[in-house]
Amino acid sequence: MTDPIFRQMREQLRPDPELTARLRERLAAEPPDQLSRPTQATQATQATQAGQPAPGRGHRPPRRARRPRPAGAKRRPSLPLLATASVACLALAATVVYAAIREPKLSAGTPARPVVASPATYDGVYAALEKAWSSQNDFVLFGATAQDSAGGREMALATEAATAGADHTATNVQVEGIDEGDIVKTDGSTIFVVSGGQVVLFEADGADTRETARIDADQGVEAPDYGVEFTVADLLLHGDVLAVLAHQYRAAYAEPFDGSEAAAEHLAAEGGLVGQTAVLLYDVSDPSQPQLLTTFVQDGDYRESRLLDGQLYTVSHYWLWDEEQIDPAAPASFVPCVGRDGRLEPLAPDDIAIWDRPAGAEYVVATAIDLGAQQELGRQAILGGASTVYMSDQNLYLANTAWETEGLAAVLDQFGISVRSGTPVTHVIRLALNGGALEVAAEGAIPGQVVDQFAFDEYQSNLRVATTVTDPDDWSSTSALYVLGPDLAMIGQIPDLMPDEQVQSVRFMGATGYVVTFLQTDPLFAIDLSDPTAPKVASQLKITGFSAYLHPWGEGELIGLGYAGDEQGLTGGLKLALFDISDPLNVALRASLPLPPAYQDSFALMDHRAVLADPARSAIAFAALTYQETVGIDYLVFGADPAGDLELRQTLSLPSAWGENWLDVRGLRIGSNFYVASAWGLLVWDADTFEPVKTIEW
Repeated sequence: MTDPIFRQMREQLRPDPELTARLRERLAAEPPDQLSRPTQATQATQATQAGQPAPGRGHRPPRRARRPRPAGAKRRPSLPLLATASVACLALAATVVYAAIREPKLSAGTPARPVVASPATYDGVYAALEKAWSSQNDFVLFGATAQDSAGGREMALATEAATAGADHTATNVQVEGIDEGDIVKTDGSTIFVVSGGQVVLFEADGADTRETARIDADQGVEAPDYGVEFTVADLLLHGDVLAVLAHQYRAAYAEPFDGSEAAAEHLAAEGGLVGQTAVLLYDVSDPSQPQLLTTFVQDGDYRESRLLDGQLYTVSHYWLWDEEQIDPAAPASFVPCVGRDGRLEPLAPDDIAIWDRPAGAEYVVATAIDLGAQQELGRQAILGGASTVYMSDQNLYLANTAWETEGLAAVLDQFGISVRSGTPVTHVIRLALNGGALEVAAEGAIPGQVVDQFAFDEYQSNLRVATTVTDPDDWSSTSALYVLGPDLAMIGQIPDLMPDEQVQSVRFMGATGYVVTFLQTDPLFAIDLSDPTAPKVASQLKITGFSAYLHPWGEGELIGLGYAGDEQGLTGGLKLALFDISDPLNVALRASLPLPPAYQDSFALMDHRAVLADPARSAIAFAALTYQETVGIDYLVFGADPAGDLELRQTLSLPSAWGENWLDVRGLRIGSNFYVASAWGLLVWDADTFEPVKTIEW
């Protein structure tokens, strides 16, 4: 659905002025206690929107909410008022689809939000949780995505550092020196591939490539079989230690479980399962015989992981779904549990911090593990959750975007009916890494919603953030950029970077930020951030379509992966653009390469790890879906022609079955061989001629 259609929907759903006036009169006549909070179904929908893991990343079993109606709850409003309010709510839903959330602008120098001290006792945690239960109806939550960036490091093409001294590619990451969990890893001799609940190990040897071993990850976890799928989400590799990050479940409360299928179905249906993240460490010094070393577990669905200097940082999201199952005398029923080798314990109160006003009964849980010593270094949970994870070499940032509606009246207020004002913000907490001893260091807030992890970047102790803000009066979107100091107080801003356009992609490179916005054309902004208190637009370039992902390329070049478009803002198939940033502040278009019409989409536009960057061979590659008579999948390899412009070097057709699992395709090069791996198998080509060498499928 295109932006013009959304704009038409917006106008069609805008409340009529006469209706608004009548509604104001009706609201004034209705006693305040006539307004009820949203229904349980609405709460569940909001919770799902806030806590849904990224595609292919996390899942939770079906469950039925059983939260009782609170004592003294307000009775429902009269039917005419409820029907009128429903119209407004439908319009609000269209607004959410059309544009990101806008918060009231915060002026430069806005104080950082106070860091809430950890409660001294579990009673303090429970009291905060009760407040979160009562307030979660007052928020609409939206996913934000932050992640790593160079904390004081100059931005560089991460894969160059990863492959220095070794003739193989590595996971495409955001920050030099900080690895990210992914479904395929290699050390240059062994390839590790995730396949459901297993990890398949291959000896990478061209035509002689062969499977050497399989890891059944669920056999390394001491947990009952609840009849739900156990899956591996990501891998990280440090020397001879392979970290396998997997999804599993535990019973949410003390109910007998006999292991039967009927009992498992009962637990799942009644909300009796808690998602957990398991970190299984294997010794893979002998790839033919991987040995389990130990297993760490933390409550919550797996979200993200980072590896820095042998220290693994794992982030999970833990939601308390059923208030009935919380026992104030049993901390394990309302506090995330962590443990090792089957022994779980609730986090201590000192390891729990609380958002200034939690948006719901949810936690974000972060742990740090030394992979060499196989020892936990630190743990920290935040009551209030986080949907965005960003890490520099000094700090872990956790962000959450929420629109505080304060019930139905505030929903109406967003349409110009001033009953109670809402205050949507993106909250950010900075956790100091401290060599793994995680510690809450600062808390702040910024207007707007971020597009993904690349919207965040730490540079010279300051945090730069690009957001999209939406005016609650006329629903227009504005792109913005903010700079926060170490205490997360705002020190600089461009609140009106591009009126009427939304941020589509961001890349920070040292003292320069590159931001793509889009409504009808694709402005690429070069932003001078050399003075963090006075950021300014140095140049902008407008072309049709937009780039959904920006990647540093060569010397003074930037590649944009995205969609082609026309002057009316209608987007079409895939397109690559090569930008000249030899003068970092004066961006220019060097080449544009529309892909054949058959290629309409690629997961590389949603997940940067699906992009293969091989600077040693001046190649960039990714899988793309084809829509012809049937849906297929090709792996496309791009490079530079003799003039230095982009060209499509090779089209590698993948097995048709792989199209059903297109989220999980990765490419890598080891020596003179090129590999494409997925949960379905491993294909090998000659990296020079791209002649097929070997096919391994299962």
